Amino acid sequence: MVSRKIGIIAGSGIYPGTFIKAARSKEPGARLVMAGFKDETQEELAAEVDASDWFRVGQLGKMIKFFKKEGVS
Repeated sequence: MVSRKIGIIAGSGIYPGTFIKAARSKEPGARLVMAGFKDETQEELAAEVDASDWFRVGQLGKMIKFFKKEGVS
């Protein structure tokens, strides 16, 4: 069985971390893939997900390519 893949566009503040914790609790087998923003997203969140990459605001095309590469649809 293929595990569910969840893409997260993580900005600043408490919401990205709160979402990651909730996703781990509700979907324990899910693969969490995070796109973070340089100088915005808390760097330590990268250790709480299965894959992550860092982008500048406005790099939507690169973010989409990252998610596709990681199998997020």
